[in-house]
Amino acid sequence: MAEMDQLLDETHHGAQESRLFREEDEQHSNLLQILGGVRGHTTHHRRRLEEEERLRREEEERRQAEEERLRIEQQKQQIMAALNAQTAVQFQQYAAQQYPNSPEQQLGLIRQLQEQHYQQYMQQLYQVQLAQQQAALQKQQQQADSVVQGTLESSNFNSGEPIPASAAGPLCAISPPAGEEAPTVNGGQSDSYSESMDREPEPEPAEEVSENGPLL
Repeated sequence: MAEMDQLLDETHHGAQESRLFREEDEQHSNLLQILGGVRGHTTHHRRRLEEEERLRREEEERRQAEEERLRIEQQKQQIMAALNAQTAVQFQQYAAQQYPNSPEQQLGLIRQLQEQHYQQYMQQLYQVQLAQQQAALQKQQQQADSVVQGTLESSNFNSGEPIPASAAGPLCAISPPAGEEAPTVNGGQSDSYSESMDREPEPEPAEEVSENGPLL
């Protein structure tokens, strides 16, 4: 009888443990579902934000492109108006000669000539600007080369290294041959010149006679 009661208790205890395990599994499964839903919601939210950002950038790029197009078109109209004011009479006369009885063809030819004139003007303007930029770059390069050359010469001078003849100039490039002395003043008579300077000056006569009489 005692063994039967013990067996029943163990069976009941095992059933309780199984029920607890099932409940834990269900809770774990529910938690995973909740986490999965949160993760999915977060991913969806991030994708939605990325899509909104992409659309915003595209809209901004389109807006800037449209503004640039309008600016270029306005600039073109201003330039063409100035050019047309200079060539209006000439183009009208030429068109009238080509199509004397067709005002529509005259107008079409005038517009064609105006467009060609504008394109030629812009091409010339581009070439002028390009030449100016190249000249400015060349000037900057020359200035940079001069600064570098001056720095190198100063560095060589301070370090005691010999300066090349081309950098030192024609006067510094001349040096006496080996075994010869450098030329001195008075045609090589430096010793005699020094001796004459060391001698005491001889007394001068009190008066010197000139053609016009004594000098006081």
